Amino acid sequence: MRQTAERSPPTQVFQQQMQAQHIFQFWKAVEALTPQKLDKDNPDDLFRPAYKVAQGGNLPWRDTRHTDKPLKDDKVWLYTAQCGVYDATALSQQLEEKIGAHDDVVEERGRVNSRLFDISFNEQGIPLYQTFMLSLSAWAAGQILHHKDGVAALENNVPVDFSDLPPPGDTLPLVDSGFAGFDALTLRLMQWIADEAALLEANGNSPDIDWIQKLVALVVDKTLFPHSTLESEFVCLVKCIQVKAPKPAGEQPTPDNKDKEKKVDPVQDGLLNSFYISELRNLGHAWQQNDAGPGFVEYMRAVSEPDRARIDLRSPEGLRLAFQRLLPTQPPAGAWPSPYPLAFSQQLAVNEIWRRHADQAGIFAVNGPPGTGKTTLLRDVVAAVVTQRAGSLIRHEDEVFAGKNMLILGDDRYPGVFDCRCLRK
Repeated sequence: MRQTAERSPPTQVFQQQMQAQHIFQFWKAVEALTPQKLDKDNPDDLFRPAYKVAQGGNLPWRDTRHTDKPLKDDKVWLYTAQCGVYDATALSQQLEEKIGAHDDVVEERGRVNSRLFDISFNEQGIPLYQTFMLSLSAWAAGQILHHKDGVAALENNVPVDFSDLPPPGDTLPLVDSGFAGFDALTLRLMQWIADEAALLEANGNSPDIDWIQKLVALVVDKTLFPHSTLESEFVCLVKCIQVKAPKPAGEQPTPDNKDKEKKVDPVQDGLLNSFYISELRNLGHAWQQNDAGPGFVEYMRAVSEPDRARIDLRSPEGLRLAFQRLLPTQPPAGAWPSPYPLAFSQQLAVNEIWRRHADQAGIFAVNGPPGTGKTTLLRDVVAAVVTQRAGSLIRHEDEVFAGKNMLILGDDRYPGVFDCRCLRK
């Protein structure tokens, strides 16, 4: 559905467009800078163990503590390593020193670990280059910390020397995050890993912890990541899972058992990067093309107005308005059956939702901490919708229940069909 709007003065329209652009940039920055927590180790699990590997330690495929664990029939190990462990809390402090903390946000932070990248290895420990995933938050942090204008680095990247990395080949998967510098670096590193994997396999070797540290050092250098935040205790966490053994090259399932073969997908780890990034980009394009939905348009116009009016319900003016909207004539006709009435703030939200959107699409935000009754008030909105539709059925009783209408499709006749659009009246 395309946007429709009343004509505004050119200056106001320009200001709204600029504010909307800043909002999209802010959302992208928030998603780009949100790190994912490192998973927990669980070395004693027989079928899904996870190991912390320290400097000088052994990776699972080289560690008898793991290789002695039983394997089910026709199963092999698949390994996923979360590498380059760093202190996300310390990194946040450095970012705040660079771009400033938000005065309205007060939060207690404990120590949280994240990682620079994820990569999977096959049963022999050979790296699977196509599974390499660089942390967008690590790349974004390095860019911001080294750019004179901070967050502007996400749109205008700090140059990085790629001359010692191989150019990406044609066999690499598509990488399209919306951040050109991040995508280019990811592909270069992926090709480096592909070349290393081919060399390891040709020589009959598998990576050790020194190989992991070499890759970590390369990622730190190319992302401009602050080395001071890296963990000194351990290098990576390796998660292990049993998957169906791959068939030998050239061997295909016979017609008799082809349909019985069960596909076993590789382990699906927690997302390292935000999956909202691509959605934000699509939403931004829709907004620029005047092709966004009515709810989103209403929201963007509200938040992008340079001098949008706000009402503090704690002020004398706000209290008068609240009492007017809480009069007995204001609630919708239906309410959810409950021995406990809604609180004033809940009922005010229900009344406002119904006043604005009983007959037209839109968006209405209700914010509150957990357990304050947001879902409870939503039940009253549902009850109001059901009651409104029941009223429409009663008003259009002859059209709905008389059964006099007949729909004819070719040689077929369907009695009692009515135009359901009458229920919207």
